[in-house]
Amino acid sequence: MDSPLTKLILSADIGLSNDLNVICQALDISIKAGKLQNDLCLIRQENDSSIVIYLDPTLDKQSKFTFVAIAIAEMLISPERIKGRGIYYDVFFKKEIHNLRSTKAMILATRIAFPEGIIDQIVIANNMRFEARSLREKNNYMDVDAFISESNYLPEFIRSVIKGNSVRMLLNNKEFISQQILELAK
Repeated sequence: MDSPLTKLILSADIGLSNDLNVICQALDISIKAGKLQNDLCLIRQENDSSIVIYLDPTLDKQSKFTFVAIAIAEMLISPERIKGRGIYYDVFFKKEIHNLRSTKAMILATRIAFPEGIIDQIVIANNMRFEARSLREKNNYMDVDAFISESNYLPEFIRSVIKGNSVRMLLNNKEFISQQILELAK
């Protein structure tokens, strides 16, 4: 049986990606542009208990989508961290995205951004990357480079998707996801 979070993610599927607006609306998260001191993105709970993701207005579209998916994942995993100062993401974090691919937050962020079927295709295509082009085309593997060029997400984020049993456990384990947030997703 799927968890409320899994159901929410499935309900946001729009083909090659998930609709972040659907997820944000269900979780009552608003997104605002605003100049941040030295950071590119911030997620925090305001004094009125509203949850806001602030994005630096100078960010490109791919960075905005990527940071929103990551911020949502971090909030779901550690909701207590968004209180007070909140969670900040800077240029150094952006450079480390691929190196963080095995973290709970990044695993969840990629599931928030992409349907599981697309993730499977990316993983298979990445594994076949060094095979002959004719073999890749014959087996109809996804052209990851073409997908990246048309995607709303950063290339390093897309290449960070991983597949494994721990992903399903993460999505369904209520120990990682607070009950309060799950109730919002129903």
